[in-house]
Amino acid sequence: MKGYIDLHLHILPGLDDGPGDLETAEETARILVEQGFKAAVATPHCHEGRPLPAEIWCRLEELQEHLRRQDIPLQLYPGAELMMEPYLLERLERGESLTLAGSRYFLVEFSLLQPLPPYTRELLFQALVRGFIPVLAHPERTQAFAQKPERLVELVRAGCLVQLSTGSLAGLFGSRVQRFSRWMLEQQLVHFLATDGHGPGRRLSATGKGIRELIRLQGRESTGLFLQERPSRVLTDELFAVPEPGESAPRSGLNGFFKTVFSGKRDLEVNRRNR
Repeated sequence: MKGYIDLHLHILPGLDDGPGDLETAEETARILVEQGFKAAVATPHCHEGRPLPAEIWCRLEELQEHLRRQDIPLQLYPGAELMMEPYLLERLERGESLTLAGSRYFLVEFSLLQPLPPYTRELLFQALVRGFIPVLAHPERTQAFAQKPERLVELVRAGCLVQLSTGSLAGLFGSRVQRFSRWMLEQQLVHFLATDGHGPGRRLSATGKGIRELIRLQGRESTGLFLQERPSRVLTDELFAVPEPGESAPRSGLNGFFKTVFSGKRDLEVNRRNR
């Protein structure tokens, strides 16, 4: 199946830990197209309002024109991966931080190994009240969610959406992250699948394996839902219905798997190495 849409991609050269130059960004785009993608939202890491939206737009337009000249059929949209921080919502309301393709949806990430900030719940709830829709970036790799998955369930039930990474399903970040990813799918806690590619490296190489794992777990029609239908609604700023999370979300301390999701030193190192 072709025509996938990647909602989480680090492809703009020189802005973050993605491609360092135009040639590497071009190679990234070529690989993505070969994997079946037709469009992607460029989502550089943003912390304390940097890089500025104008800089992201400028790099995006330069890269899009370059891809056009190279006859690479990948449509790019502006966005950002916003770090969870106290003034995130204010920056969104003032237009100082980018949403996904100018929509009401915004991509937000958390520290992989640190506790969730104490204001996380209230900030995300206030964002929903004010008409924004948070998309949580790869929570399967976040220790705070893995240790207490009821936190993730609560946010999804409130209206937050979840982006799972193809590399996580493929086992790129270790077996525990992979098992947590499968559980999230079973509990209907996943709404989008994206590459979180950082250039033409292991994450993009694992994309095909991750998609095949999704098909194995959820059926072939699931690729259309997670990689086409829902992402296209984001690009057009439309709402869509999602299922309620499963009723069997475990409480922290009651399930041996969740107590040890990130306890293995090897998997912690794998998770860090592939950030």
